Amino acid sequence: MRSAVRRALDRFAVVEAADEVTTSALAVACRPDVIVVDATDAARAGRALAGVRNDFRTVLTTTVYIVDRLPVDGGVNGAFGGADDYVVCPFADEELAARVDVSVRRSESRRGVNPLTGLPGNTVVREEIARRAASGEPFAFLYVDLDDFKALNDRFGFARGDDVIRTVAGSIVRALETVSGPGCFAGHVGGDDFVVLAPPEDAEDVAAGIIRCFDAELTGCTMSIGVVSSGGGAEDPLRLTERAAAAKAAAKRRAGSSWDGGTAR
Repeated sequence: MRSAVRRALDRFAVVEAADEVTTSALAVACRPDVIVVDATDAARAGRALAGVRNDFRTVLTTTVYIVDRLPVDGGVNGAFGGADDYVVCPFADEELAARVDVSVRRSESRRGVNPLTGLPGNTVVREEIARRAASGEPFAFLYVDLDDFKALNDRFGFARGDDVIRTVAGSIVRALETVSGPGCFAGHVGGDDFVVLAPPEDAEDVAAGIIRCFDAELTGCTMSIGVVSSGGGAEDPLRLTERAAAAKAAAKRRAGSSWDGGTAR
């Protein structure tokens, strides 16, 4: 199967994974435009897709399944558990290449990520907060913001500012990697504002880890993080955001990088 896919996709840059764990690891390391999955073994394909979808860094990656049957209901999502497209085996090289090409272009046009940091952007962040708030699933909401970022931008220019923003994103990712749970999510809502969602029991470690990673980079900026917990039960996303903003404002009143978060602290 891998040989046939390599032949069909010879005009693309392709990396290969022979199992579900390697698929997830390569997806994080390489950030591919499209992941092609051998779904003739439905159980293994499901595990591979779950690994990709459960990581906030790869949740939006387009996935094309190679299947041995047509979808029963005529729709790829219902039949194949969340894959974006499919091709039926045995396939013609031209068909698979065309499907991947279309998926790449579609992915580029609709990708809801912030172009500077590669993290999910404003729309995806709002949808994720609303989904969790409506489900009643308890989670911690961390609102991350730089202190006096405009002054740094004005003094050193936007290129230096962009570097600092990317440093914030990298610090968040490294802090969340120490937790490594499916309940973690991070997004860049614009400017120097970031949102992190994590299990409530990990909120303190995540906030402290973000600050530790960021301060170690010596950017010339400090950061403030507001931390609140949804507490379980359905909650108004707007109210949750307001609470996090208030906690962030309290953190800003302290010198240096700090976080504030009521019961989460």
